[in-house]
Order: sequence, then C-alpha cells, then structure tokens
Amino acid sequence: MALNRGYLQMYILLMIGFVLLSLSNDILLLLGKRVSLLASVAAGALLFFFFYHLVTFIFYVKWQAPRVLFVLPVYGVISSLLFFILGITLGILNMMTAQMVFIITIISIVSALFQLGFTIFLISSFDPETYE
Repeated sequence: MALNRGYLQMYILLMIGFVLLSLSNDILLLLGKRVSLLASVAAGALLFFFFYHLVTFIFYVKWQAPRVLFVLPVYGVISSLLFFILGITLGILNMMTAQMVFIITIISIVSALFQLGFTIFLISSFDPETYE
C-alpha cells in the first residue's frame, strides 16, 4: 500500500507544533516562570502524541514506509515511556528534587531539539514521491 503523503505532512506539522510547545514549556520552567495552562496543555499534548506515535508506527508498517520515517514515532514512544517511568520512579522514591527537575528539563530540551532537527531533516531531504 502506498505511503499517504497527506498523513505524512500532517504528522510533520503536528510534530513541529508539539516540539515548539514542549520547548516553550521547558524553557519557561528553567527560567522559573511556570505557566500552569501551558504546562497542562504540554502534558495533554504529550499523552496525545504517545498514542499518535503508536498509530503512526502502525500506519507506516501498513504502508511499508521507508525506515527513516520510523525514527520519530519509535523515538517518541520510547522517550515518552522512559520519561514516564523516570518520573514515577523518582516520585515514589521521593527523589524529585529541584536538581532532578533541572536535569530532566535539560534532557527534555535536548530530546525536543533532536525531534525538531530530525523533522527538519525529513522536510528538507525526504521526498515521499521517490521513496523505495
């Protein structure tokens, strides 16, 4: 089955929006300017994107998409699970200190920058019309 170009374009645009939202939330957190509404929206978007990555992965398998397209959905699912497990573990062990929040926020920024960079790579060098 052929790769759905419209779905790919929508996925890429939503990824850019999600990454910018995540970066905004993380940078504001580092600056000590916590915006509750933005944090709530970012948390909801994270949950949405966890499932969206799973659905996208399934579609890519069905469409026999090139392997390069699998990077973002697989990375999104794995990083979401790791951040969730880390947060729950640190919370249960009562180790969620200001220093840990800072470290996790920095890791989140690096993760978001990777996702943004890879999305830009896909926009600039991947042509769904010529993939094999």
